[in-house]
Amino acid sequence: MRTFVDEQGTEWTAWEVRPGTGSLARPERRLHDRRREAAPDPVVERRRGEDRRSRSPRARASLVPRTAAWLAFQAGTVRRRLVPIPDAWEGLTDVELRALCRAAAPVARAMVAVD
Repeated sequence: MRTFVDEQGTEWTAWEVRPGTGSLARPERRLHDRRREAAPDPVVERRRGEDRRSRSPRARASLVPRTAAWLAFQAGTVRRRLVPIPDAWEGLTDVELRALCRAAAPVARAMVAVD
């Protein structure tokens, strides 16, 4: 994670996001976990071949393509996303990070209904 200040004096935070690997530096919105629901009776197994649930976490992480990862930028409520993650971005200068931030696509905030 890196923090830098842009030309207007706004402080930005940058971090990597790699969904599916458990490496989010900041938590994203959590979805309902269907695994907690009871299975209907009777359960009929139709799968053939290797059960992907039995793979190790390392093997499952390798299934996530590199393009699924992005470099996230945030300043207050403004977020931006850059795909793919530049190599060795942590070692870039603040000037180089500013350029990446300008090139990153804006991200719309998710609307959450409050009961």
